[in-house]
Amino acid sequence: MSQSSADRLISRITALHKSLQLDDGGKLSAMERDLMLGYLRELYELYADQGTGRTTPPTPKTVTPPVPDATPPAPAPAPPPVVKVEKPVVVPPPAPKPAPAPAPAPTPPPAPVEQIPRPVPAPEPVVNTTPSGPVKELFAEDPHANPFGRQPLKDLTKSLTINNRVLFTRDLFGGDNELLNTTLRTLNVSGSMPAAQPVLESLARRFNWMEEDKKETAREFIELVRRRYA
Repeated sequence: MSQSSADRLISRITALHKSLQLDDGGKLSAMERDLMLGYLRELYELYADQGTGRTTPPTPKTVTPPVPDATPPAPAPAPPPVVKVEKPVVVPPPAPKPAPAPAPAPTPPPAPVEQIPRPVPAPEPVVNTTPSGPVKELFAEDPHANPFGRQPLKDLTKSLTINNRVLFTRDLFGGDNELLNTTLRTLNVSGSMPAAQPVLESLARRFNWMEEDKKETAREFIELVRRRYA
């Protein structure tokens, strides 16, 4: 297990917990709860993976017996013309049969990994969908824009360009790309803009989206989320 991954998840859980305590009213929305559950589930899986590791037994090496020299012996030299001496013909011994290679040990099948079902959050009805305070400015739509000309998006996680990802991660999510990905997955299944709005408000207060250098980027991100439910 990567210690840095566990530390990073714990830091995100702590930061999210503190931001939820500072929210006005102290009421935890379903989206904020799912965001926290996503972090806790990833931390659980990091530790659970340590108990399912398996080592594969080494494959036995096949011993190849040496191949005997198949070259026939050189013929005996011809005897001198005067003395006839017959030399015995040397017959090489038969080559030994190679020993059969041992059969490799069977590899045990991997143990089944327990799959933890991931709950699909159901959207909850929101009584008050109008943001309060300075955050309200971020959700104001352009009165001259045509809502019927808004191009809908099927999947927020696949609709962001590389430039958008870099910009949103840097300005709206405190440089945390994993938090951006988790938020996009949560907003994808919210079902409607009113259901997704509490999550956006919480993030806006947590990362100060109302600052002058972040307002335009925040409105662009909220418009992409609004297109998800167009």
